[in-house]
Amino acid sequence: MYEITQKLLETYPQLEVAAFDTTGKRICSYPGSPSRRLSASPHPPKILRGSHFTAAIPVPSHGAVAFDGKISDIQDPDTLYAFAKNYIKILQEQESIRWKLGIENAPCSVLLKSLFSISSDEDVSYVTRSAKAQGYDLELPRVILLIELSAAEASDRLLDSAMLGLPAEIRQLPFFSEQDIIGWGNDHQIAICKALGRPQDGTLRERFAPSLGELCTLLQTQYHICAKVSVSPPVQEIRRYVACLTIAQKTLMFAKRFGRDQMVHFYDDYLLETEISQLPPKVLDHFFASQVKVIERSSWMAETIDALVRHQMALDKVACTLYIHRNTLAFRLRQIRKTLRLDPVNRDSDYFTLMVLNIYLHLYHWDSIPASGG
Repeated sequence: MYEITQKLLETYPQLEVAAFDTTGKRICSYPGSPSRRLSASPHPPKILRGSHFTAAIPVPSHGAVAFDGKISDIQDPDTLYAFAKNYIKILQEQESIRWKLGIENAPCSVLLKSLFSISSDEDVSYVTRSAKAQGYDLELPRVILLIELSAAEASDRLLDSAMLGLPAEIRQLPFFSEQDIIGWGNDHQIAICKALGRPQDGTLRERFAPSLGELCTLLQTQYHICAKVSVSPPVQEIRRYVACLTIAQKTLMFAKRFGRDQMVHFYDDYLLETEISQLPPKVLDHFFASQVKVIERSSWMAETIDALVRHQMALDKVACTLYIHRNTLAFRLRQIRKTLRLDPVNRDSDYFTLMVLNIYLHLYHWDSIPASGG
């Protein structure tokens, strides 16, 4: 934003220029005290009292730049506005190029890319030497952490080159060590191969969940970034990095598709989902085609099934989640028993079938289900 304002002033020194962030707060103003005519709300040139004009241009993911000044010709405001608009576009294109080159050329990102594409003995030798040159011991067992990032205010915020140093800042947290390989996986994802070190008591969930939850909270409060983290099984052998990365990616996919609220997701949260997703869709269609037709005609059945599975048949929680009375839920359960021929309250086998049906709906039919009327 400072670069934009300085360039405008260099080209048009008679202007008064101010930059605003995405909340409308003034970041800076030049040359002196800010004019009350300058507004954070984007608008094309407006003529004021015949000899002055004001304008404001949005800068995606950053805010807006506003300027005003005297005019000697009626065309001056439009010319200046077009110049500023094109210059902002050029700066953002340069920023995007810097970002792309930065994540592609960072040593840790290059090492991670090599680790996640091992397919031969030659690859193993090359990656081992590359890791050793950077001080990493690949004989240590590790887990893969994938951090999916999305900016709370604007997704383009992640493409700001100032964010390139985020992996290095994450490394400074007490939870991480020098043997943790941390880098960008892609534009919106940080990949971490975290060393497990010596065997410790407790499961991965017990050891990792609190610290990873704190990391997500830090990203939210300090950077306004929403994050979801997936944790793979332990990687005991260098050739397993590819398979464990796939598991971590699927875990993230399931977390988004099934709409779980928590920030940290472990691979064993979605073991059944993983197994069902590997079945041919035609097999599932054969078993559930008639039930799907019934569900698609209902305005409430799909969300009720999802809530029953999500809360493991805890009926009070289900009713609270759906904002319905317990008696209404009892009526819905009777309708499910009548139309789908499933009694998940009294039969464990029917509850398991309901779980599989819910996964199938999320994977292949959720978009075609009508909005809830509950």
